[in-house]
Amino acid sequence: MNYAEASLDDLYSELSRELGGEFGLGEGTPEQGKTLFDRAWAQVSESVCNNEAVRVLVQDRQNVVADQITLGALLATQFTVALGSLVNVALLVAIAARLGVKVLCLGHWSNQRSTPGS
Repeated sequence: MNYAEASLDDLYSELSRELGGEFGLGEGTPEQGKTLFDRAWAQVSESVCNNEAVRVLVQDRQNVVADQITLGALLATQFTVALGSLVNVALLVAIAARLGVKVLCLGHWSNQRSTPGS
């Protein structure tokens, strides 16, 4: 599958197919894939969103390709550390990139600002 050309639903379905057997989900559906991605993101969101390099990269308005590659490598590292070889990290990075890391981290960042003492 070409992750760059696949729809978000196709990426979710692929994730579900790859992990479905591991979690007893059966056939790969976009809904199952989204649930699996949400679980994976929950495992890494704090370390990703608290990473100062990630903050800088997602705030950069120039959108330089090298910055996007660096961001992808940072995400891949965090997913690998959190999940090991259990999952296709490239697929998770593709989904996160499609959704937008900035969008994914906005909730985390707003919770930090609203937490007393932060």
